[in-house]
Amino acid sequence: DPPVQSTHRLEDMISNIHSPKYSSTFVKGVGWALPAQLGADDSACVDWISSTGEGKARYAIGAAIAAHIRRSVLVHTKYNCSAGIASTKLLAKLGSAMHKPKGQTIIPDNAAESMLKSMPLESIRYMGGKLGRQIKELSSEIKTAGDVVCLPRHVLERAFGPRTTAWILDLCIGKLDEEVVERGRPKSMLAAKSFPLVRELSACERWMNVLAFELCKRMKDEFDAHRRRAKTLTLHYRPTSTHPSVGNRAGLTEKTKARIQGMAEAYGRRASGASKSIRVPSNHKLFEPAAVVAEGMAVLKSLPDVLPCAHLSLSAHNFIEDPLTAGIDSLFEKVAQQRSEDD
Repeated sequence: DPPVQSTHRLEDMISNIHSPKYSSTFVKGVGWALPAQLGADDSACVDWISSTGEGKARYAIGAAIAAHIRRSVLVHTKYNCSAGIASTKLLAKLGSAMHKPKGQTIIPDNAAESMLKSMPLESIRYMGGKLGRQIKELSSEIKTAGDVVCLPRHVLERAFGPRTTAWILDLCIGKLDEEVVERGRPKSMLAAKSFPLVRELSACERWMNVLAFELCKRMKDEFDAHRRRAKTLTLHYRPTSTHPSVGNRAGLTEKTKARIQGMAEAYGRRASGASKSIRVPSNHKLFEPAAVVAEGMAVLKSLPDVLPCAHLSLSAHNFIEDPLTAGIDSLFEKVAQQRSEDD
């Protein structure tokens, strides 16, 4: 019986949880009779664990697992990290930001709504951009998630429709239950930098070295881990100039106005920048920053409108499995298959 097995497994895990695993663990809310920081009082921590029901036990086990992961990260990378433990991905992400850089936070369901009530709307996932701005435009009094919940439902439905309104309200009270999806392999990689205006290609080359170093390291890591390499490299540049405008200038002839208007349109094209493909270095040089810089600078030098420049980026696209590696893997698979057939 799966439910019975799950309960037994929970009980087994609880019996093996020891208070040191709760180092730097905090609990949001006051609904439970707990110390502010589990682990600060070992006896209180042990008493709480031993007295929890299955619902609370899930938080206890989640905290133990998160603490184990954080310790492993620290041992292997020498970096601290934070974590959030909750019943939904939304709440867990909020919890992970509460006690940085090396704490973890449990957010029980019974503390979620009161916590979100006073939280700035832009601090909540999905609300920091266009949607959040559109909601705030409905009323000058909207500052927090609690303010959104207090809005008459018909106001939200008139602006966003019934379905989106239900989604927004679930989000603002912490009940949005999104599935945790494993992140796939990257389809592209980007290294970008905006900088003070430069007017010489030598300055562009210095920034190109910085970008190439970062991108090549990431491409090398991807190749070592998954034997994938990029087929396409792209350089994006954004030149900048003073914005010409006709404005309300008096005394300009129609010919002069037309010329200035043409300059303004050209500026609009320049302001958005342009992208150019650059030649991918040969396999053994793909991960060498100097080779990528050489190809990128060859493109920049061929362009008439690069300077003055205020932004550069390098990106890698169209990742494929390394043909040589794929061929070897395929060969071994065929040999293994042949041996199994012979047996």
